[in-house]
Amino acid sequence: MLVPCLLQTSDIGLTENVGTSGMKFEIWFRKRSGDSWTMQAKTTSVKNRWVRVIEKLLWTQALKNRESRLTELSSMGVGNKPCLDLKESADNINDRFIPTLGKISSQGE
Repeated sequence: MLVPCLLQTSDIGLTENVGTSGMKFEIWFRKRSGDSWTMQAKTTSVKNRWVRVIEKLLWTQALKNRESRLTELSSMGVGNKPCLDLKESADNINDRFIPTLGKISSQGE
């Protein structure tokens, strides 16, 4: 089978059993409304092998994507426990008001 387009694994989902025959499964897409492919194997053992291979591929890619995302967030200073590592310091911002050194004049004065 040839797939005529490029598909991102993060957009693909898998339904292991479709129908009552035990030989069908479905591949669907998160970002394409209602777009799915129902596949039917000749035997349940063939279907189960296909499902396991696709499932393994999707999980492997999901874990790689997760690791990449965590690395990206970490490099931006955002982690899974933001702001918990801040220690008390004179440099910490305790409120949102910034003291000014002089009077701010408005136009016309």
